[in-house]
Amino acid sequence: MKTYTRQWLNQKIRELERHIEQMPTDDERVDDEREYLQRERDNYQKWLRDLGDDTQ
Repeated sequence: MKTYTRQWLNQKIRELERHIEQMPTDDERVDDEREYLQRERDNYQKWLRDLGDDTQ
């Protein structure tokens, strides 16, 4: 299950990063959405770190 979870988290992180990169940076209307997506990405990255290294 951890392998699936890691794979899923990595996929979600990549999807969020792609979406954030494609957002316009000069439009204040999307600033809140960008901040929300960045927080989501940070949460996924934290969960991934919390899983620890199970490659032994």
